[in-house]
Amino acid sequence: MKKNNYSHHFIHIFSTLIILICMALLAVRAWSPAASPQVKQESKRNTDEYYGPVVDYDAKGENSNPKDVEKYKLRREKAFRYVRRAPEPLAEFASTIFEITTDWYIGLPPLPITQSDVVILGEVADGQAYLSEDKTGVYSEFTVTIERVFKNNDLSSGDSLIAEREGGFIKFASGRTMPYVVTGQRLPRVGQKYVLFLKRNATGNDYHIITGYQVRNNRVLPLDQPEKFNVFRDFDREQFLAKVQESVTQ
Repeated sequence: MKKNNYSHHFIHIFSTLIILICMALLAVRAWSPAASPQVKQESKRNTDEYYGPVVDYDAKGENSNPKDVEKYKLRREKAFRYVRRAPEPLAEFASTIFEITTDWYIGLPPLPITQSDVVILGEVADGQAYLSEDKTGVYSEFTVTIERVFKNNDLSSGDSLIAEREGGFIKFASGRTMPYVVTGQRLPRVGQKYVLFLKRNATGNDYHIITGYQVRNNRVLPLDQPEKFNVFRDFDREQFLAKVQESVTQ
């Protein structure tokens, strides 16, 4: 009789432990900060896709060379914008593509005039990718020569500005390469013209690319992939530029 009591008591304790463990696992799974990006690793990538400028993962760049103090300070400030994007340095990941998923496009109109400090038509003259300070993120900078200014009285045709966006193409010392992308976003190509919607960064006297449209062969192509931007796909160039100007004026 005593043996049966021990047996029932053990089963009760064991069952209680199982329930507590399950509850704990569910609680951990349910906790996920909304502001944190989700990381997705892919085993395959589209070799025809353009992933932006290249950064050498192991090279010592401006981040570690204080010869020009102001340039060094500025580069470090920019590199800190993209820290802690991955849970560990990017070299630790064996995937062929590293993707960050955020809700960046939610609530964004196809022509984000109000959200932009600057709206321009310009040609991308140069592009360079950089690592974040902790090597968990990648961002690219583009030198844009302005052809036309739609919004911002401080800029003129012929001026240049620096526009940045998260993403780029990583090259490791082993020869392995890995694109770093943000879901739904693309990076502009050097030598191509774009209407860019830009937000001024708090530091660095440069701008963040909100979205954009490539102007090619008198037609318009959205830079980014979400369906909302396709409303202007294949628009006539002059009609599109007139629509942008009209939206800014309104």
